[in-house]
Amino acid sequence: MIGALLFFVPRSFWPNKPVGSGHFVAENMLMTRYSFWFTNISMPFPAEGYINFGILGIILFAFILALISKITDKWYKYNDLRLFFSLYVCFHMVFMLRGDLMSSFAYLVGNLLAIFFVPLILNKITCRREKIES
Repeated sequence: MIGALLFFVPRSFWPNKPVGSGHFVAENMLMTRYSFWFTNISMPFPAEGYINFGILGIILFAFILALISKITDKWYKYNDLRLFFSLYVCFHMVFMLRGDLMSSFAYLVGNLLAIFFVPLILNKITCRREKIES
């Protein structure tokens, strides 16, 4: 879970950075028992919760998913940046539910910064300039 939350730290600074759960399972189980030759497999969202926190993780990840879904449903009715946020998160859920949490979380945060927070910050900067000029 730490690797997913600190996705922005490069491996050159953190050589022992954890790999994604799909890679971990493929390397430690599938390659040794079933002669897999590749490690690029997906890990569904409930399995990510199980690997990170056990049975409690499945419940925790389901709760987080329900909370995110509730937020996107609430923000869908607005006609501003919240609409773009909710639409992007809804479509991104397919990627996140299919797996690997580390890469899907990194893509989610990066794109949300670009489509939601950067315009929000730019809007606040321009509003301040307009107030100062008038």
